[in-house]
Amino acid sequence: MGRRTSIERREMVIKHFKEGKTQKEIAEIVDLSPSTVQYIIQRFVRENRIADKGRTAPNKIFYEADERWILI
Repeated sequence: MGRRTSIERREMVIKHFKEGKTQKEIAEIVDLSPSTVQYIIQRFVRENRIADKGRTAPNKIFYEADERWILI
């Protein structure tokens, strides 16, 4: 995973998007790449979210009894 864009910058992107500015203009104003701006707008339109989505826990490899036995 690369660097994360801060919530404040994402909110600025959405604000300019709602004002009707082009993605290229927004990219220059917020100092992000046009592809990042496009991704932020796309996610906002599709999923109506600005923040990161939470991650799910991976499946357990061992049963609880196995974990206890390994730790002892």
